Amino acid sequence: ALQDYSAGVRAYYLRTLVALSDAAEAASGIRKEKLSLLKAEFASAFYNPAQTFIGGLLAVNFVFMLDGCDSIGRLDYVLAPLFEQDITAGKLALDFARELLDDLFHIFEEMNAWNLQLGGRSADGKDSCNLLTQELLLCTKRNRQIRPNVALKLSSDTPDEIWNSAIDCIWEGTGRPALYNEDLYLDILHSALPGIPMQDLIMYVWENASCW
Repeated sequence: ALQDYSAGVRAYYLRTLVALSDAAEAASGIRKEKLSLLKAEFASAFYNPAQTFIGGLLAVNFVFMLDGCDSIGRLDYVLAPLFEQDITAGKLALDFARELLDDLFHIFEEMNAWNLQLGGRSADGKDSCNLLTQELLLCTKRNRQIRPNVALKLSSDTPDEIWNSAIDCIWEGTGRPALYNEDLYLDILHSALPGIPMQDLIMYVWENASCW
């Protein structure tokens, strides 16, 4: 069964590459450049570790489609290193990155998907909010739609700029993000399970966050 599933995934992946190639071939101007870039990134970023933010975002989105389009998890934590790397090096235009994030939100809406989790603590106990967290909050503010449900996990170490962006987004009437007290969750778990290391409790909260 696993071999059949893997064969199906590969077939779907190759069909997607062909579709991207055909679309790029038929396009012109800026759209042709963008589609050609997406095709090249997707061709090298799914069966191998992504080296760029665009490649990583395409790979995550592809797996999201395969998984039934429910909850995409901690997108800001997973892709932040690639995002910050490409922005810092000048390899990623911020306006194009925002365009791709807007497209992702529209996919959530069209596919009746659900949860996007942001923030929280990393395995070392530090607050994990980053530049991509900020951009996803701005994306939430721009796209006034029902989905995705945006769950922002906050801690005592969450930067002021993240708090300000979240409150500004809620003030605009989007109804998002939903705010969760990460430290309270961890304190309660630690009280109930004192023998489990905090790192493992943080990982447990990660794995169950899509249920919040």
